[in-house]
Amino acid sequence: MLFNIAMKAFFEYIYDGLNLALDTLETLYIVAIVGLSIIIYLKTGSVFLSMLFLIAASFLGSKLLENTVFIVISLFLSLLVASIYYTHTLWPFTIVYTGVVYAYWYYFGKDPPLGSIKPEYTAGEELDPLTASFLLKEEIDTFDIVACIYNLVRKGHIEVEIQKNDIYFKRKASDRLLSRPEIFLLDRVFVMTGVEIATMGIELKADEFPEVVSFGHVLEKILEWLPALERVVEEHVVESGYYDYAPVLQKKYTKYLAGVLMGGFLLIIFFALPFIITLGPFKFLFYIFVPGLVPPVATYILSLYVTKRTRKGMEAYRKVLGFREFLKRVERPRLAYLIKEKSVDVEELFVYMIALRALGFFDRLKVVLTDFKELNEKIQVYMKLDAFIRRNLRKAIEKAQREKRRQRGEWDILGGGGFYWYITISETRSQPL
Repeated sequence: MLFNIAMKAFFEYIYDGLNLALDTLETLYIVAIVGLSIIIYLKTGSVFLSMLFLIAASFLGSKLLENTVFIVISLFLSLLVASIYYTHTLWPFTIVYTGVVYAYWYYFGKDPPLGSIKPEYTAGEELDPLTASFLLKEEIDTFDIVACIYNLVRKGHIEVEIQKNDIYFKRKASDRLLSRPEIFLLDRVFVMTGVEIATMGIELKADEFPEVVSFGHVLEKILEWLPALERVVEEHVVESGYYDYAPVLQKKYTKYLAGVLMGGFLLIIFFALPFIITLGPFKFLFYIFVPGLVPPVATYILSLYVTKRTRKGMEAYRKVLGFREFLKRVERPRLAYLIKEKSVDVEELFVYMIALRALGFFDRLKVVLTDFKELNEKIQVYMKLDAFIRRNLRKAIEKAQREKRRQRGEWDILGGGGFYWYITISETRSQPL
């Protein structure tokens, strides 16, 4: 137990230290001491002196810059050089590095046990559609934004006014609590519209931001909001205790490291080419090529599994999986009974059907709702929103992408995002979004 705690603390420290080094001028210090160690080798011809300087400079940097991760980096570099220089193979470095990668995943990237999954009838107020979808696939897309807008309608924060050629959203006060991502999206829908008007030269006071906006205008902005909204959702899942660290950033940094290792491997082959030629094809393949490929490949594989949910995150993840299984598997008689007994919220089922990609659920829901007139009328509001999206989303995306190309001075060769439309929309033409 104590060993596991110590290993977890060690890898947490390394991760924090690497993030600090990558985000500050400490990167320049790493480059400088590596460069100086190379110069020392070229001047003296001594690998030992070069590595000794690198480790000593790393120790000094850890004291001055208060980041002892330099020592870890220098030890790995020294191990790499010593492996090549003294053993004429990359296997010692590869074995140690692969062991560290596995240990990192085991202590810092492995999810707690999932346990059994049971059907859930609700996601609960603490899991908005964006968070639920992120827990499921660790990214969000336009479907999730649409589902979140529907959820804001369901919670009473947006009132829908349907007209002949457009749909208008009116902001309303509601006592239903919102998560941080929902607040962010609600502000994008209304506040950002006011900001855009202000940039046109029309002065607006703080209390003059529009309370009514066109849904068509909102659709044009969805793609612009997506990157920022994904960052907000990622911060939210960390702040809420579902993850120890931001999963998307962890994956990104790990993939960067895999790229650096692959680049370093190619450089080694380039500079060691005279030596490699003397080895012959078999020794080159076994001593250099195979062990040289293992670290970048192992690191890339790690990037696919490095994210780690906390115990709270696994509980929420299990609940999301249970809710999705219910939406996918519930039969019409059972659904009718649950609706009659008010054990489920039909609007919530519709919203999360989109967020959790259980689109086949709607075929069963349509049949059941014929016996529930009032509920059927509520769902019709979402269906009209869905029909409006089908008519206008492609046009809005094409318009937004044409505008971006025009601002960059590019030709609209690809037809304004037709490929994006095909990928995201065509697969659900026969289903509501």
